[in-house]
Amino acid sequence: MFSKDEAKLIRQKFWVNFDEYSKKRWRKSRKRSSWILQKTGIKGFNLKFDVNDKSAQVGFEIASKGVQRQLKYQEKMQSLKALLDQEFDHQLIWSDYLQLENGKNISRIYIEKPNLNIFKED
Repeated sequence: MFSKDEAKLIRQKFWVNFDEYSKKRWRKSRKRSSWILQKTGIKGFNLKFDVNDKSAQVGFEIASKGVQRQLKYQEKMQSLKALLDQEFDHQLIWSDYLQLENGKNISRIYIEKPNLNIFKED
């Protein structure tokens, strides 16, 4: 088990390595490389990454303050569901209504890679 400070350093190292890996891949394909640090430009619609000792997730999070706006985003994404499912190698997970610990209601569309542990160095 790691202390809080050790775990924080491991997470920081993971994200630095991930950023470097991404830049190398995009340099080879000649696409822009700073996508991970960019906002989507749509209020309440965010690109999210989550890694821990059990899995890794990447996807979109819809967290609009207004219920109507959140429903509008959900409907837009549902209209793209067939296209998104076709483009991703992994099965997308569609969670329409989730409540976070802070009471905030969100929706998520994500891919999860289970049995991945950033604290285990291989």
